[in-house]
Amino acid sequence: MSGRSDAAQLEPVVRDGVTLALHAWRAARPAAVAFYVHGTQSHAGWLFETGPALAERSITLYVLDRRGSGRSEGPRGDAASCESWVDDHAAALAVVRARHGALPLTIIGQSMGAPIAALLAARDLASHDAVLFSAPALDNLHATRPPERLEQIRANAGPELHDITTPLEAFTRDPRYLDFMRADPLRQVQMSSRFFASWIDAEAQCRELAAGVLARPSALLQPRVDRVVHADAARAMFDRLTNGRAITIQLPTEDHYLEFSTARRAWIELVATFVVGCGLA
Repeated sequence: MSGRSDAAQLEPVVRDGVTLALHAWRAARPAAVAFYVHGTQSHAGWLFETGPALAERSITLYVLDRRGSGRSEGPRGDAASCESWVDDHAAALAVVRARHGALPLTIIGQSMGAPIAALLAARDLASHDAVLFSAPALDNLHATRPPERLEQIRANAGPELHDITTPLEAFTRDPRYLDFMRADPLRQVQMSSRFFASWIDAEAQCRELAAGVLARPSALLQPRVDRVVHADAARAMFDRLTNGRAITIQLPTEDHYLEFSTARRAWIELVATFVVGCGLA
């Protein structure tokens, strides 16, 4: 199994003197476009099966390696601010939108990429036509840690790195994908307290968004049991941001990373249907 992100077409997006890697799996005759915001440990290379599968279904998929992640430049596992994440993705999304004109475009936020995707969607409604969240960590830190602990992290944020302790078996129980993740030299295995503080800020800013701000077609895909993020908190935040008018689907798996899960094929079909129909199918 190869997860090399160079299976996709790769182009640079330069911001603040930092070169970010924008990956694309292009459909021969695209009917729609998806812009994917990845999670903490992952990067575009983890979409090595998802990209081709969506391209076969007439969807061109773009993934920006987060600053300091994957093939993008920047200090590994560090972050200047959550605003930097949103600005980076907004710059890449502008490239995608300009390239594909009137094609329907869906923003997909996965795990801790979900609050970034939500802030991106709330900032510029003209940039997208729909939003989809996959096993999102939309309000995870606030739901699982006391407020005083979050404030302590923010007050003492710095560049020192700490090991990420989430076991890979919580992402998937499939031995093939576990072997891939363990051998992946680009997997993020450490994060700074400044990265963690930026994630807290992203969630906090989502909490401050107006109810119903995600007025475009929206969907939430979750595993039946999520062993990484607080699924109930994610659903509650999703319902608030969409005023409860959106689609919520639970898939029959306990694997957090749905792209590597026992429900992978169902996930692909649901995502493809939603993206091509832009939430209307």
